[in-house]
Amino acid sequence: MPIDKTTQRIVHAMRHVLRPTIFVCRAAVGVMAAAIALFLLAACSRSSAPHCTPGDKARLAAIDDSIARRALSARELVEQGMRATTDSLRYYEYSVRMGKYFLLSATPDSMHPFIDRAIDFALRQKSDPHVRALLSTAYACRATRLHYFHQSPDSAIAYYRRAYGLLMSSDNQENAPRLCGNLADAYFFHDDLPEAAAWYRRALFLVDSLALPKSENVTLYLGLARIYMNLNDFATSRRYYEQTALHYGSMPPSMQAYFLNDYGSYFYYSHDYRSALTKFRQLEQMLVERHMDSNFDMYLCRLNLADVYLNLGMTAEAKRCLALVEPYFVKMDDATAVYYLNTVKVGLALRDGDMAAVKRLLASERADFVPMYNMRHIRNGYLRDYYVRTGDYRRAYDVMEEDNRQTDSLLHNRSNMRAAEIMDRFAQDTLRLHHSLAMEQKNADIYRSDLVAVGLALAVVTLGLLLALWVAYSRKQMLRNRISVMQLKLTSARNRINPHFVFNVLNNSIAGGRVAHETGELLELTRLIRTNLDMSCRMTVSLADELEFVRRYIDVERPLLEPGFTFAADVSDAVDPTAVQVPSMFLQILVENAIVHGLKGRDGDKRLHIGVERDGNATAISVEDNGPGFDARSMSQRKGTGLGIITQTVAVINEYGSRKMRFAIRNIAAPDGTIAGCVSTLLIPDGMRMPGE
Repeated sequence: MPIDKTTQRIVHAMRHVLRPTIFVCRAAVGVMAAAIALFLLAACSRSSAPHCTPGDKARLAAIDDSIARRALSARELVEQGMRATTDSLRYYEYSVRMGKYFLLSATPDSMHPFIDRAIDFALRQKSDPHVRALLSTAYACRATRLHYFHQSPDSAIAYYRRAYGLLMSSDNQENAPRLCGNLADAYFFHDDLPEAAAWYRRALFLVDSLALPKSENVTLYLGLARIYMNLNDFATSRRYYEQTALHYGSMPPSMQAYFLNDYGSYFYYSHDYRSALTKFRQLEQMLVERHMDSNFDMYLCRLNLADVYLNLGMTAEAKRCLALVEPYFVKMDDATAVYYLNTVKVGLALRDGDMAAVKRLLASERADFVPMYNMRHIRNGYLRDYYVRTGDYRRAYDVMEEDNRQTDSLLHNRSNMRAAEIMDRFAQDTLRLHHSLAMEQKNADIYRSDLVAVGLALAVVTLGLLLALWVAYSRKQMLRNRISVMQLKLTSARNRINPHFVFNVLNNSIAGGRVAHETGELLELTRLIRTNLDMSCRMTVSLADELEFVRRYIDVERPLLEPGFTFAADVSDAVDPTAVQVPSMFLQILVENAIVHGLKGRDGDKRLHIGVERDGNATAISVEDNGPGFDARSMSQRKGTGLGIITQTVAVINEYGSRKMRFAIRNIAAPDGTIAGCVSTLLIPDGMRMPGE
């Protein structure tokens, strides 16, 4: 098999993070170890050592392919090679392959003697590019063993980094993008999303700079899609998945399993459980057709199916899938998989109303195991329900607070990644200028005969490039400072929304005497606050989502406004609320301000009206009430109010974008000159952009 096709077959090696819907583990063990085969094969093909003949390379290629396909003859081929070779370096190349073979077997620890002997041999040799390639591959095997079975993530990262350093000084650099991708996976599993994204971007840059086939990018796109999915940036995540789907037909089976695994996760996280079920069933069918129904991929697939069935209310199917996979994961002693399996069990017990079963499951788990945030987030959703149903409201609130803190952390990570992407673009522009300078120098050497003319031309070009470098550097510094200041301002303003909203809702509910005795209303408050957390972690949401949230908020507040309260929301036919993006929580803040400062405590008729219409190249949103009006002098002294959040956020957005947002508030005058109410107006321009976009 040619090397380029082997590369396509095993390009996504060692890519795993258990649980597509939660911990997104790279389902195929063979995919991970197959990359190690590619390292060895490519190193041999590039080496200048005289003993690496075309026949040797063909035999190594056949062995690599048979191991990746889990062929029954793979072990025999490796043993034949070890017996036949008389060259020490070649012998240890076969030794590493034997270690990789056992890594894919039912006894993965059997790999250690073969890998250890190869490392000991390489460390005793004089360092050269080929020896460094062999040592890099052996260290990658160790990292894969630790990473795949969720053991010592810090050690796995350390081995991957050592392997990367050796690889970059070896004769096998074309495999650097894959190793960067493996290291990014390890950081992802370690809950370090910014570092994982940085290594994925480095891998993409290496594919470009080494002029490798664009097919190398497929698995890297999947990794980035998974990171954005975990940051709840579903639009960016889906864009990467759709780019990858174009290559599905040309993917090898292990890559197809990897893709379906992750794509099913995307639909799960975006709460499209029907589409998630379709993807996981497609994965299950593909594994059966390719006789891969007894490996790790299938157990993981069925565990994911159990979770999806649970969310679709198909509890019998969920229990059937759990019964198929539980003995395997318990035998493997995989704490991550067992934690997730127990999470699905907790959900099933809550469906059955068996609170005692939930208590037993929680008491049986390991106290020293710390799961990833996504797994805790899914578990916390069930725990809030459990604690509310058992009357432990304090712990239900603590779980909600934990999710709130993690949401703030995700928002911070997303902001950092956006800024890093912008800076990377400028770094690549600078690197291209350096390359241009090097090319000009080379041209000057070629035309050395005309020293005077070439010297003058080179001086002009050099000065021009230096000026361009200085301009690019200055622009980069100015943009970095500007983006940092705007993001800090915007983040500061946005971070005030969650506590402001949560405090007001809980305060109003407590003041109304509802929390202590009405569990149904407490659940509604909890759902409202959870929706607020989801929305406020995004800079913008659709107007349709914002209006729906406001209606739910008014339903919660309505008992405090009765009798005599009326509410209406009129959206012009010229406005498509699903296509208009507005800063999240802005409309809710205006409605809350109208209720708290205008209508609450007022006798008689109380009216609240929301109007949405087109105004030129913008959408005008108005919130009108018939309260006592707006007192600018008293409101100016309340810097922590919702209006303060709106004005500060509008100022930051207008500083960044060319299309300006406008916000105004004024009193409504009655015919007799008295104040008849207040109206707040928000003008959202078409094509509004947020800092970092």
